[in-house]
Amino acid sequence: MEALRGGSQDLNADVAGFLNLNYLFRNRYYFDGVYQISGSSKFGANNRYSHFWSAGLGWNLHNEEFLKNDWLDIFKLRVSTGYTGKVSFAPYQALTTYRYNIDLNYLNGIGAIPITIGNPDLRWERTMNYNAGADISILKRRINLSADVYLRKTTDLVIDKTIPPSAGATIGKDNLGEIENKGIEIKLDGYVIQGKEWNWQLGTIITHNRNKILRISNALQAINDRNNALNTLSPLPQFQEGESTTALKVVRSAGIDPATGKEVFIKLNGDRTFVFDPADKVVVGDLQPKVLGTFYSVLSYRRFTAATYFRFFYDQYIYNTTLASKVEGSNPMFNADYRVFESRWKKPGDIALYRNIADQSFPYQTTRFVQKENTLTLSRFNLSYELGQQWLKKIRANKASVGVSMNDIFRLSTVQIERGTDYLFSRGFDLNLNIIF
Repeated sequence: MEALRGGSQDLNADVAGFLNLNYLFRNRYYFDGVYQISGSSKFGANNRYSHFWSAGLGWNLHNEEFLKNDWLDIFKLRVSTGYTGKVSFAPYQALTTYRYNIDLNYLNGIGAIPITIGNPDLRWERTMNYNAGADISILKRRINLSADVYLRKTTDLVIDKTIPPSAGATIGKDNLGEIENKGIEIKLDGYVIQGKEWNWQLGTIITHNRNKILRISNALQAINDRNNALNTLSPLPQFQEGESTTALKVVRSAGIDPATGKEVFIKLNGDRTFVFDPADKVVVGDLQPKVLGTFYSVLSYRRFTAATYFRFFYDQYIYNTTLASKVEGSNPMFNADYRVFESRWKKPGDIALYRNIADQSFPYQTTRFVQKENTLTLSRFNLSYELGQQWLKKIRANKASVGVSMNDIFRLSTVQIERGTDYLFSRGFDLNLNIIF
């Protein structure tokens, strides 16, 4: 039997040119400006080129006479705005392409079916950025702070749109979406100890971001309808104008009925029913944490360095699939979670958190499995030793170090999620050798 053969080819061409202008006046006021023309073959023949620009102003307050002193090193205020562009899809999306189908075997050859329906007007995604920030360093840069506030509005978002089936394909690309992002980012670091032999640096990066859909296509609405009709283990994405792209939408639950062991659902109008209706889903939280951050400690003594890196999430809503699959969706006749026997309904009158123990079907997506998570993890620890000059001369290197590292050492969380055999917590250990010639 002759083996089936196939292949694919992705070709695209990009070209760009830019003009950059910088101006500094008396080392106090500065201006940066960029104008750029970019082109890509991925876009439609009518819109392959786009124009982008950005501009920024800054004020070095530390160089002003009224702020000059021994303890202030840097005090800078800055603002910027401008357009950026993005190419985030595969080639040929703006062209009508076909694929041969061996099942369509005609007298004069093999038939072809459309893969994509071309759009000669497909254009660049454009993001308008507004940013304001400040940089401060004091005590000979022993303490450093950087803070930014931003607003980003993406227009002409390239997303799927529905096409009449008579065209041969049901999905095509078009500029139909708009999304807004706004947030804050703060960076702070400093030296607790700074000496000839001992140095200890502490630092943190804290971010807060929220997004909102301003406009979506009819294709995304069709995806919403399809996702609503599926009772999957965890909720599928729902995209609605005015809501976040990571909004968590489920049906509100009134708990388990003590008489029957069934779940009671709350409709949009407040009525209670045993019948699940996906049209009653509401936003109950966001899968993106309200605050996301890292903080680190770097302690060094002579040539030894110990670096510790932590990560944390605050106010993040999750759908606890452990409860949905290992407690309610499990068979008590097999290896089962202890909560299957302690927390599930067994007889009339039981006040239980989970449905009838005889019901092994997947539970519906409701607020019973939505939990707020706050998490702290020790993501990485590294201990290294920098080789001395006598060793560097032997290997003819400028710098070299050896060390050991450990990953995901511990995790503290307000939510218990089983990672089991499906998705393990990976605690790694590795040896490091870094050489710079």
